[in-house]
Order: sequence, then C-alpha cells, then structure tokens
Amino acid sequence: MYIQSLFLLALLSLVRSLTPPNCTVREGTTCVGDEIGNFAQGSSIADILDELSEQFCGCTHITGSIQIDLSTTEDNPLNLTENSFDFLYHVQEISGVLRFQNISSVPRIVLPNLVIIRGDEQVPTSEGDRLVLIVRNTEIGELIMPQLREISVGDVLFENTGDLCNYKTVNWADILNEGTQGRMAPLEVN
Repeated sequence: MYIQSLFLLALLSLVRSLTPPNCTVREGTTCVGDEIGNFAQGSSIADILDELSEQFCGCTHITGSIQIDLSTTEDNPLNLTENSFDFLYHVQEISGVLRFQNISSVPRIVLPNLVIIRGDEQVPTSEGDRLVLIVRNTEIGELIMPQLREISVGDVLFENTGDLCNYKTVNWADILNEGTQGRMAPLEVN
C-alpha cells in the first residue's frame, strides 16, 4: 500500500508539472472528432500533428473519435516529445474511439483530464471485438490517463507496443463498464 501511494504521488506530480498547450479552452463546446477509419492527412508527421492540434487543441468534449496514425513515408521522423501531443491536454470526454498507432519513439503521451470514453462508435475486428481504446504498433514509453474512470462500451487492445508496460498495471475491470461487453481484447505483446 505504501509503494502504491508513493507511485500515485509521483504520477500526480508529473501530471501537475505538465504545461497546458498554448490554446484557449473551448468550454461548453463539443468538438467534432474523426469518423472511424478517417485519419488526419499530411505529407509529414509535422503536418499531421499540426492538423490534429488545430482540430483538438482546447477541446474538452469530442463527438466522434481521436485517431492518431503517424505512418508516413518520411525518412527522418520528428523527434517526438510529450509536447508533440499537448493538444490532448484538455480532453475530458470522447464519444467514440481513442486510437494511437504507428507512433515512433515518444517517451510519454499524457491525457491528464480524460475521464470517459463512451464507445458510441467502435472498431469491429474479425474476432468479434468492438474496440474503443486501441494502442497498436507504437513505441510510446508511457500512456498516462490518470483521470480515466470509465469506458462505457467496448473493448481495449494493446498490440505491438514495444516497451509500453504501464497499461498492465491498470485494473481494467474498474474502468470497463460492468453492464457492457467491455473487456481486454487478446493481447499480442512483443
């Protein structure tokens, strides 16, 4: 219990030390997210991140999905940092899917205010899973969502996630809504 308390304090101090992005909070406004399968487009990772920042920076509520896929043909990808994803800072609620895929070498991605993923939209799989939180083909050191309390409907998938391990310490049964089919999809950990 003592070690868990120390870990929680360390995590809270990390989240408190994050600098909010330089954008105005859009209180009372619902921002439109992506439809399933539609990803931000760009000729470079910088273009994609700029498009995502314009779309989501300052948003607290997202109708639709946040889907981040950084697969491009760039030979020299950006040196990604936590601040590369600071446009997610204010997000509290996502009605659809949260997906991270094909992200190279970033120490951490933090969504300090995300409370709920509703799963109104889902990504179906051939195995019958209905995915709403997807982390696939990434090299993210840590995915930190300290306020996440509920995934209303749907399943969670972590696949080919390199050194990402903190998701293994989450008690997903507490987050996945009891009245749904929500569960951890089969994991393919490297």
